[in-house]
Amino acid sequence: MCFSAQISFISAGVLFLTGVVCIKKAQKAKHHVLLAITPFIFAIQQFLEGFVWVTFNREEMALTNFFSSAYLFFAFFFWIVWFPIVAYNLESVQWKKKLFRYLVFVGFVFGLYLWLPVLFGHGPRNLIDTTICGKSLCYNIASGGYLPMVAREFVYVLLGLLYLLCSDPLFRKFWVAVMLSAAITLLIHAFAWTSVWCFLSAIASLYIIYLITAKPKKIPQLQ
Repeated sequence: MCFSAQISFISAGVLFLTGVVCIKKAQKAKHHVLLAITPFIFAIQQFLEGFVWVTFNREEMALTNFFSSAYLFFAFFFWIVWFPIVAYNLESVQWKKKLFRYLVFVGFVFGLYLWLPVLFGHGPRNLIDTTICGKSLCYNIASGGYLPMVAREFVYVLLGLLYLLCSDPLFRKFWVAVMLSAAITLLIHAFAWTSVWCFLSAIASLYIIYLITAKPKKIPQLQ
């Protein structure tokens, strides 16, 4: 995470174990399997950031850029595709299912717009470098492109707010925790937004194990 390789690797281990338990618990309510997988995927992302720290401290910048790009794959692309898929899978109201289906497409296109320049390392939005700022990792991205940085951040947050429309109470409670982590990040570590919010969101995913093991709610019928 944002403070050290050790914390990244430890959090990855905790998230991995949480994901395993969640997946086992979700076998009783298979509609929540995708949600249960989420901590496991966060574990992979935190594991990658651990290697960002290791290679940065060794001044192996080629490897740092490689692991940074892999980490940003999740931050810029994967999560804005994955979460509307999860919401679509859980949704019971037809018009909302259609909305989340559209959001999967929007997330896919927008995610490619954000991440491909980082992957290929050229163009106005390429990954400039990874640095340490305030004892945190900062992924410095160029501000050019068809959409200004503020517009990109607005679209990203707007997509996140729309996920709150999901009718499933477990997903909605988890997503409230994620959005609260975003607010906390803005207040205390806005300069390292990508690293800190992803870490806090990963920690928020630990809440899933409680939600899944709690007394199940009755799932509403399709309308």
